[in-house]
Amino acid sequence: MKKINKMIIGMANFALLGLVLMPNAMADTIKCSDLTNEELKYIAEQSDPEILDLTCSNGTPFTDEYLDSSNNMQEYISSIGEYFEDRVTPYSTQVLQVPEYIQEKNNWCGPANIKQVLQYYNGNSRTQAEYADETETDKYGSAYVFRVTNTLNKYAPSGVQYVHTIGSTWGENNFFYLMSASVMNRKPAILHALTKSLTIYNGKNLGHYLTVSGYIDEWQSQSIAYVDTFSYDYGKGNVAGFHIDSKANVYKTVSNGSRYIIHDKYTAEL
Repeated sequence: MKKINKMIIGMANFALLGLVLMPNAMADTIKCSDLTNEELKYIAEQSDPEILDLTCSNGTPFTDEYLDSSNNMQEYISSIGEYFEDRVTPYSTQVLQVPEYIQEKNNWCGPANIKQVLQYYNGNSRTQAEYADETETDKYGSAYVFRVTNTLNKYAPSGVQYVHTIGSTWGENNFFYLMSASVMNRKPAILHALTKSLTIYNGKNLGHYLTVSGYIDEWQSQSIAYVDTFSYDYGKGNVAGFHIDSKANVYKTVSNGSRYIIHDKYTAEL
């Protein structure tokens, strides 16, 4: 526990303001020479501008300072599974009462997820239109990850500090432990998801945000509960509202290298 808490403290200085946290092993795989212009643009859109060097002077889209600051992240990820596993009670279920909202526009999933998380914390929230304005959702067509993170932090209560990390760095089991610990700590996470793997989406692949509200750990079966703000039926029922799916299916929504998990940075200090 002391080892992980020390790493958490070391990460704190660069985890503020919704920075994307990325281990060196992951950063080493993201070379500008391997990226198309479209992929490079996507990384630039989703990431905090302060961590980017789009001249690619070091061969990656990130600054030397940012890469240096992520030295402990791979060790943290490799340790976190064992740490969380001790704190997730086997054969247990816990679900947070996250309020459900339907997004008011097709591209307002970011604002709607912000609203339901802040409503959960505070018992009140601003309108989706106000969150859309703060995240510049309509200007850019969608709410970029770092803007969602920053808006959450602006209105979340004391003791809550969200960061976003690249989903593929976790692996399926550690992802489940992180989601379980988030629920136990009563701090719902938001997934920057691709929906194809979710049962209710019946193969439809949308870029979307989802709020994780619970976990189920049963005999040889682990599942994750989430709240969806979109309303449509792709053949297996309306995707809106509360759903439960396997940890594998939910993890696949963020296992692509360009998808993120927005979670509280203090969760590992349970």
